[in-house]
Amino acid sequence: MKRNYQVIIEPYEVGSFKKQHYKQIFLQRLKEQHEGKCMPYGYVQSIDKIISYSIGEVYDCDLSGRVVYDIVAKITLKNYDIDDIVSIQLDSKNDGIGAYIALDEPFIFFVFNKSDEKIDMSKPVDVVIKGKRIISEENVIHVVAEIVYDE
Repeated sequence: MKRNYQVIIEPYEVGSFKKQHYKQIFLQRLKEQHEGKCMPYGYVQSIDKIISYSIGEVYDCDLSGRVVYDIVAKITLKNYDIDDIVSIQLDSKNDGIGAYIALDEPFIFFVFNKSDEKIDMSKPVDVVIKGKRIISEENVIHVVAEIVYDE
């Protein structure tokens, strides 16, 4: 997936970079700021490469001399869609909310069992995604799911 970002370079840094190193600097900054965090489309697993960048613009409104570059980067996202069926390993049961809990980084699954069947927590189970909550800049996605039974 392609994604647009902005990178800000301080004035004292601008002259110290060689032109061929700009892509490396941009990639490093984006990785530090965005990898391992959520955005509205999912969890940013990796920022793979810089596709293109602008020549930079100095904003004179704050007199800082910072140069702002518009960047297009190729990223790898991790996310599930509603009604996707995935196999997960249940970790524990929370009797307070009546849900099983499963941790599968970056996802925390809250899994509900609509059946009276006993769940064998030593084996992975198939679940259908019913809902999710993604908060930008967080490092986890909360997922609500139901156990799928063969009919």
